[in-house]
Amino acid sequence: MDRSIDINLFVLYFKLCTDFRETRRVFDLLLVKYDNSCTLMVSEYIKAGRPESSLQLFFELLRLGAEPSRFTLSAVIKACSVLGKLRMGCCFHAIVLKHGFHSDNVILIALIEFYGRNGQLNEMCQLFDELRELGAICLDPLSSISGEDRESTSFTTIPSTSIEYEPNQSR
Repeated sequence: MDRSIDINLFVLYFKLCTDFRETRRVFDLLLVKYDNSCTLMVSEYIKAGRPESSLQLFFELLRLGAEPSRFTLSAVIKACSVLGKLRMGCCFHAIVLKHGFHSDNVILIALIEFYGRNGQLNEMCQLFDELRELGAICLDPLSSISGEDRESTSFTTIPSTSIEYEPNQSR
């Protein structure tokens, strides 16, 4: 089957099926696990309140020889954030560095949220300073972190930075 058809059918099935076990069964039947189908499964486990399952799937994929992408790594970092797994999240940060994703904003935002939720404000601020672009997507994790900790965090670069995007405009 053509790769794009394979992935599109899986995504459609994923959206229509209400039974997560059945969706996982279909995923397991895919002969080739493409990155976007892997990322989708990992992310949806988190959205469904099953972050532990997302990590289990990720480690299964690694055992099968899958190379993690920046999107899959950001999803498992999110799972560590939700679960409060500081040590494991730090290991994923090391994988990010090893794979050269350290300057990727998707990864940086996931790491900022992870360190913030785990009370590691120095690491969070250091990563925030590394962001290449500031936009609303960058500020969302920060607002949720300061709200959770009941402690306001000051970032001097935010007020002086203004980036406007039209809806659905790519950067």
